[in-house]
Amino acid sequence: MNARTLLNELREVATSGKGLDELMVLSTQAQALRNTYEAKGVPVPEWLDETNRTLNGRIAELNRDILEARLREITQAEEALKTPGERRAALATERQRLEQMLGKKAEAPEAVGATQ
Repeated sequence: MNARTLLNELREVATSGKGLDELMVLSTQAQALRNTYEAKGVPVPEWLDETNRTLNGRIAELNRDILEARLREITQAEEALKTPGERRAALATERQRLEQMLGKKAEAPEAVGATQ
């Protein structure tokens, strides 16, 4: 990518449709350019700071999506490893909590199991 193309890409940064890797490259370039402005004692253009904010925000959003997806995978894997007794206990606890929230009298676990 030549300098003019890079500058145009940074000035008109559009984050939609770009993947995390591409955004990381643009962010690295924008930060390096900002550092160069500062090292040379040249005022940093406002558009460059805005670009950095935009890129950092979108990178944070994508990273959060990745982390949330991994958390769902872990939760599903843990659920699959539970024994029937553990699942039954978790359901009973949830049922009691919901009944309390609804103001209903909780049934004894034996009575619930006997009606099934």
